[in-house]
Amino acid sequence: IKLNSGVQLSVNGTLNAVGTTTSQIKFTWADGQNQWSGILFQGSGASNSRLDNCIVENASGTIINGYPYYGMLRMVQSSPTITGCTFNIPTGRYGIYLDSSSAVISNSTFSGTGNNTGINVTNNSAPTVTGSTFSGNGNGISIAADSGGMYTGNTFSGNGTGVSVAYSANNPVLSGNTFSNNTTADISAYGTITGTATWDGTSSNGTYYLQSLSIAQGATLNIASGNTVKLTSGAQITVNGTLKATGVHFTSDGQNQWSGILFQGSGAS
Repeated sequence: IKLNSGVQLSVNGTLNAVGTTTSQIKFTWADGQNQWSGILFQGSGASNSRLDNCIVENASGTIINGYPYYGMLRMVQSSPTITGCTFNIPTGRYGIYLDSSSAVISNSTFSGTGNNTGINVTNNSAPTVTGSTFSGNGNGISIAADSGGMYTGNTFSGNGTGVSVAYSANNPVLSGNTFSNNTTADISAYGTITGTATWDGTSSNGTYYLQSLSIAQGATLNIASGNTVKLTSGAQITVNGTLKATGVHFTSDGQNQWSGILFQGSGAS
């Protein structure tokens, strides 16, 4: 499917684009020079949409009310299913931008040029992302403080940061993911953990990069053995709940000293 410069597919009903592993459906530019905009899924009426075994490339980002949002696919209060798709993401863009969405994304590939994001999760979104591969992106997945979701069995390799997460009331679940050769960090995190978080990504030397982080009373952070936690200048881990870390290396980011770990109150005992 070749789309002219600036053209956008706006879906308020149902779009079913179902290819196969040997015969994929490709959404791309028409003339090989000028980018089309993207696909916008908007409203609950679009939640039955499916993209299976599709390729999405050369899109500049969807537009709403004249404003660009830079997602090749954008989902607003809509939760389509994306399976086995490939996103070749241009510089400065998002492969998928989720806005109040619980999309189900599986077995897909997000490849970037270094200054882009595979999936951006914001505005009370809670997607399920499984079995997908993120490589060459600035951020594989970026999760805002107002959003959660399940992220399991994914592979993050050769990105700047594998997953960037702001913890708050909606704690995302990160489990069973594989990390390798991410230049800044496998997971970059800050905020307040209010539920249970487990950093168990498999890697020969997993690296977690923290700004200041708090663990609320009644909350738990589990960090798997063999991983390294790097903290920025002056950063502190404040524990009012439970921190479980066995065989973990806590250190600075290599430039300035961090503050330390504060265990505070009976909840941290």
